[in-house]
Amino acid sequence: MHGDWTLISSFRAALNGRVRLVEITYPRTTEWSLDRYADTVTDALSTHQIREGWLLAESFSSQVAWAILQRAKENGFHCEG
Repeated sequence: MHGDWTLISSFRAALNGRVRLVEITYPRTTEWSLDRYADTVTDALSTHQIREGWLLAESFSSQVAWAILQRAKENGFHCEG
């Protein structure tokens, strides 16, 4: 999860297909809560049957990632970070 989409193409190229990279774009709104962002991200991952992986997040996305990790810990999932 990243804030500056212009940087992702070189990162994607460096991965060279070794892992699946999932990019997320947030809606442009000031009305959503942090919990709603976290819900939407986890719902989208679940819809695509993504059940495990690493969260790489910077800028605003780091706040969403911390919310997701906190929920996972509260639900008994193993999380590092």
